Amino acid sequence: MKKNTSLILVALMLLTNLICLISCKHECSFAEEWTADNTSHWHICSDKKCEEIADKADHTWNDGEITTKPTQEADGVKTFTCTVCAKTRDESVAFTGLTEEEWNKVVCEEAFNNATFTEEAVVNYSGVTVVTKATTKFTDEKVFVSITAAGQSNSQTITGSEAKDVKKQALEQTLSMLQYSDYEYDAENKIYVLTGEFIIHTLNTKADSATIRFENGKLVEFNYTCKIVSQGMIMDATATTLISDYGTTTID
Repeated sequence: MKKNTSLILVALMLLTNLICLISCKHECSFAEEWTADNTSHWHICSDKKCEEIADKADHTWNDGEITTKPTQEADGVKTFTCTVCAKTRDESVAFTGLTEEEWNKVVCEEAFNNATFTEEAVVNYSGVTVVTKATTKFTDEKVFVSITAAGQSNSQTITGSEAKDVKKQALEQTLSMLQYSDYEYDAENKIYVLTGEFIIHTLNTKADSATIRFENGKLVEFNYTCKIVSQGMIMDATATTLISDYGTTTID
């Protein structure tokens, strides 16, 4: 009799627990806003002590947009947004070179209206090396030119309409060697390398190679090599031009 009573009590306890579970089961009220992690999103139940979730799925990323533009000095950021829950993720974007429009804004006459060009040219022939150094300063009203060669130095300050003519001619010749279509960006060395060709007007010869370097959106260095043919002699020449003092160049 006692055994039967125990079985009945156990059955009643199980039945009571089952009834309690059934009576405690409720219809979840899911939040309207999404909950998300890096891979998926879902809706949580807003009822207390309920951990039910609904509508869980992987993110659906859009094509992304550039939110921080890459530069030569630092990678940019491309931000992707989930089209369902608006969760975002970022990817780094490497600099791949200036666009033609960007190039033409920093490689133009107006950009050099107030700047200093410092050039060193080295010519080699049969073991003999000749170094020529030249400094050209451009301001709105003046052009200053200083040349040192074979131990001799000469300088001149040009003013008035003549200065404007000298500036225009000098910059036109320089710009003809800096055409966007003639260069490709070398990301490893952060320079632009000549892939086309140009004529060095002052020497009346074609460049064999050339590189350009920008810093912080400004042209700061231009190099080229060439061969000079004169009176049957062939000489190897290298020229390096540094551009500096943008907007601060002065001429006494």
